[in-house]
Amino acid sequence: MTTVHRLRALATANVLALLLSGATAPGMAQTSTAPPGKVPERPQGTRDMMDGPHQALAMAYRDNVATFARALQRQATLAKTVDLDLARPAVAEMRRNFGLIREHYQAQMAMMGDQTKQHMDAHLAALNEQLTALESELNGST
Repeated sequence: MTTVHRLRALATANVLALLLSGATAPGMAQTSTAPPGKVPERPQGTRDMMDGPHQALAMAYRDNVATFARALQRQATLAKTVDLDLARPAVAEMRRNFGLIREHYQAQMAMMGDQTKQHMDAHLAALNEQLTALESELNGST
């Protein structure tokens, strides 16, 4: 893998890891805007989403994607080259888990309101874009 491809793969893995962190995942972690001492109200439908079985499974698959992204990120950071025998299966597993996240998301969204759906659509689109970029980098490598 050339230095340029290695740097792109590393950058993509870094962005993917950031997208998957709980602090930056829109819709996955609610931030409080309520004054101190007052419990913030959740948007309509959010409570159901956070308590549903589809949400629990989607979060488990998201954790799997994050684990593979961190492993790939570590390997790309420490090595002079990206080991394609490690990277390709890792990215394939990330894609498979992403597909399962989508399935559970769609099942959950069938029960949710439009505001929550728009929020999650944006997050999934960003995650899909990063996975696609990572796959493109790996497929373009020799």
